[in-house]
Amino acid sequence: MPGWDGFSVRSWLRDHYDAPVWGDNDANLMAFGEWTKGEPRDGRDLLFLKVGTGVGAGLIVRGRVLRGRQGAAGDIGHIHVTDDPAAGCRCGRTGCLEAVASGWAILRRATERAADSPVLSAVLRERGEIKGGDLGEAVRAGDPLAVRLVDEASEVIAGVTANLLNFCNPAVLVVGGGVLRTGTRFLDQLSRTVLQRCTDLVRRDLTIRAASPDHLEGVTGAGLLAAENLLAPPALSRWIDRGTPLGQAALLQRFSADLA
Repeated sequence: MPGWDGFSVRSWLRDHYDAPVWGDNDANLMAFGEWTKGEPRDGRDLLFLKVGTGVGAGLIVRGRVLRGRQGAAGDIGHIHVTDDPAAGCRCGRTGCLEAVASGWAILRRATERAADSPVLSAVLRERGEIKGGDLGEAVRAGDPLAVRLVDEASEVIAGVTANLLNFCNPAVLVVGGGVLRTGTRFLDQLSRTVLQRCTDLVRRDLTIRAASPDHLEGVTGAGLLAAENLLAPPALSRWIDRGTPLGQAALLQRFSADLA
């Protein structure tokens, strides 16, 4: 992340509050929250696709989040999908999935082409910028430009998602993030394309659905992450007699060295 690379957010928070801190990326936390509290709660392997300002994925296998050696597993927003030199990404590279199909990329194109949309051009004149909520309202109202931009993004993301599904073969694909505020169109379009491009074996028992906890799956996952680490027997035995985990941040964090 430009500007944040090498900066330990966890250490900064721990040092300022003398409290143990655990962190993870949003897609992993959303996947964990959905797998634990989402409906139906069937315990099957799950791939969570988060499409909002950025694009990411979280994979749950046998109840555990797969994070990778450096915690970069699921960082699909920076998969190369185009050689278009105009598709500059925030990461500094060109042609990333995020640069083509993320929320910020769609809003950029919506702003550039607002003259083609009476709805979006009016928003731009009145407020000076187009936000995600404005785009969502335009899609739900059937605005041709907004619908076309969302359809184009869903097609690109669906292609990457189908490849992921063919590779890891989960039982459930859950789609979440701000894109759900545009209505059902994105999910419907993505589902059709994914099912066309997945192998017969992969799609045989595949369930595709929207995230269920009312856009709170990330917050739920964060709470569960903290609880899981604080209440793990090795950690719990270190602070329960004192009645608080404060003042033992570094010690308690050693019991979960695999997390960021």
